[in-house]
Amino acid sequence: MEGIMNQEVRELNVPLQLDLSELNDLRCLRAAEGYAELGMYDEANAEIAKVSPTCRLFRLFVCAKLVSSHG
Repeated sequence: MEGIMNQEVRELNVPLQLDLSELNDLRCLRAAEGYAELGMYDEANAEIAKVSPTCRLFRLFVCAKLVSSHG
């Protein structure tokens, strides 16, 4: 099963210049994706809870997907 961000990341053709906060968000989102793929939804939610306010919309999207696939 392919993760939700894998295809988009492979298609990026520009170098990413991320600040420390954005790098942490990316790490948290990737960890959450891995946990969700393993069915570890509580752990995925804990990682998502760590993202910065700029990622809140994506967090809501992922939470909605977790609820729909978990319930």
